[in-house]
Amino acid sequence: MLDKIKTGFLFLSVLTLTACQLDVVNEGGGRVTSETNKIDCGEVCSADYSGSNVIEVLTATADAGYEFIGWSDACAGTDLCAVIIGSKTGDKLVTATFERKASAISELVSGHYHACHLRNSTVECWGRNYLSASEVPENLVNPSALAAGSNHTCAIDDNGVQCWGSDKWGQSTPPEGIENPREIAAGARATCVLDDYGVTCFGDNGSVDISHVPFTNPRGISAGTNNYCAIDDTGVVCWGHRFGGIVEVPETLVNPREVSVGYQHACALDDNGVTCWGSDAQGQLAVPTDLKNPTNLNAGYLSTCLIDDGEVICWGSNNSFRSTVPDTLNNPTEVAMGYFNNCASDDNGITCWGRDPREDIATYEGSYVSAP
Repeated sequence: MLDKIKTGFLFLSVLTLTACQLDVVNEGGGRVTSETNKIDCGEVCSADYSGSNVIEVLTATADAGYEFIGWSDACAGTDLCAVIIGSKTGDKLVTATFERKASAISELVSGHYHACHLRNSTVECWGRNYLSASEVPENLVNPSALAAGSNHTCAIDDNGVQCWGSDKWGQSTPPEGIENPREIAAGARATCVLDDYGVTCFGDNGSVDISHVPFTNPRGISAGTNNYCAIDDTGVVCWGHRFGGIVEVPETLVNPREVSVGYQHACALDDNGVTCWGSDAQGQLAVPTDLKNPTNLNAGYLSTCLIDDGEVICWGSNNSFRSTVPDTLNNPTEVAMGYFNNCASDDNGITCWGRDPREDIATYEGSYVSAP
């Protein structure tokens, strides 16, 4: 009787193990495919295997902007996943984990005819090398901040502040005595630095003194054509040329956390959203009313851009198509505004748009080119 029970149990086991299932859990951000084409997950994440054992090889391919972190459960590591499965192996489970890449581009800036980015402690510039504005010095050491004026560029590195390009007004010659610089902003003819002593500006702004401005705990400095702004414990403070009304900061700002200066207008992000002031000649003060989570505020020549809920939003002048944002951007993290064009960094790298008569950064009528 016992032998019959054993025989029956064995027969039942064979019947129940005629096919085993391989399940793939894809946590998003990529695709898992198998060598036999049974798995394409994505869409098909389970397959049955009957008969003799086979070695099913799985491959993980990350989507743009993501990276494959590794396998778990029946496989481990980041190499190919080889699973032995057949009618008698039992079901198998494999999990593939992808994660969104942390953007390697930490700074993106644009001048009149050139743009630069800071990627993995390396500065790269492209576009017209007018007055050597795109000619990055070879002696930068661990640069941590970047700024672009009309025709000059500056960086903060382990040695302090270094600028290159046009120095017609002294905007590329930092004064001695700058201690521990941590922020930098470049305008058309001047540069400002935030260090242990406060804000120091060098260069020229016509008859307006830009070198000494009293602040209380300044941060968030920004430079435009002839005007400069910073945030301190009293709110937003602006100085420079009075033309356009930038120095007349609205009293309605509440806890401002970003400020950006353009040609003849400025904008700030505070508890109430985005407020712009100054010249409205091209609608650059007409802030969209449906913004949800604005950040990365950037005032340009006659328009303004920012990032809102993973989308670049621009308003103001659309001359040169610079406010026509390409629909190919994927999870943008930075936006920079030049004279004829704008650039944004996203999961795919850097895309620039607008018109550049010299085809330095972007081509005519909204054709988009990727930066280095």
